[in-house]
Amino acid sequence: MEKNKRDPKRFDTELFGWVNTNKEDDYSSETWAYIMLNKEYIKGTVMDIGCAVGLHVIPLATIFEDLDLVYGIDINQEAIDCSNSRLPEELKDKVKYYKVNVLDLENYQEESSIDTMVSFHTMEHFPEVDLEDIFSQIKRALKNNGHIIIIIPYEHAHNDGNHKTFWNETSLSEFMEKNGFETIKCNKIQNNNLAGIFKNNKETI
Repeated sequence: MEKNKRDPKRFDTELFGWVNTNKEDDYSSETWAYIMLNKEYIKGTVMDIGCAVGLHVIPLATIFEDLDLVYGIDINQEAIDCSNSRLPEELKDKVKYYKVNVLDLENYQEESSIDTMVSFHTMEHFPEVDLEDIFSQIKRALKNNGHIIIIIPYEHAHNDGNHKTFWNETSLSEFMEKNGFETIKCNKIQNNNLAGIFKNNKETI
């Protein structure tokens, strides 16, 4: 193996040591287990909504070498600055971070320009009325038959007092379908979290 070439099969030992915050409440290992089980949905141009300090962006760009671009967006400028400061030189053409309020996504992202979106532990911080607007904009930015992968707390789990909405398999699937997405899968996973994959259908809504 070439020097500094990361082996995707070793992401759980090498890559997590590289990016993990090592907090006891860090769900990145679980998130990555889910991503790797569903890696066929990670392709083309990917956007991480609410990327924080880029915990998942750099591994996405590293493990999935065939991706065209990986965008990380977050409303927090300090998080974006931190993400950029830790971005390896060899990924600077492939990874782009932007300070963006997801409620204004339509002003920053072209229509039908993203193949896959991911959102990990972000959706629960918005009231449902805002989420309807957000997913309208997500739907616009995603290509037809593009996918969004969501991981959020299951119902009232992990509530730190800042959660605005609470979801289970039925309520999340119904919300997504009401907003023009097809449920590919949606189920409770370990650590009291809920994971779902949803396909954009431009012909609905």
